[in-house]
Amino acid sequence: DISGIDIAFSGCTFLGIIALQNTIYSISVGDSKAILTNGINTLQLSTLHKPDLPSEKNRIEAAGGVIHPL
Repeated sequence: DISGIDIAFSGCTFLGIIALQNTIYSISVGDSKAILTNGINTLQLSTLHKPDLPSEKNRIEAAGGVIHPL
């Protein structure tokens, strides 16, 4: 209420990355995407958790969740 931001359709995201020796680990939740680049080449390290993706829809529904369009 203090910020004046309408939170009715707000959400949250998290993205964490750690490099140990020669391995990079990443974790993401929500609409955060990890991308590694050297300025020329890019590598996507994570995928978005969108319910319109078949794999994410199946995961949500298998856990008893329901997806409703706004």
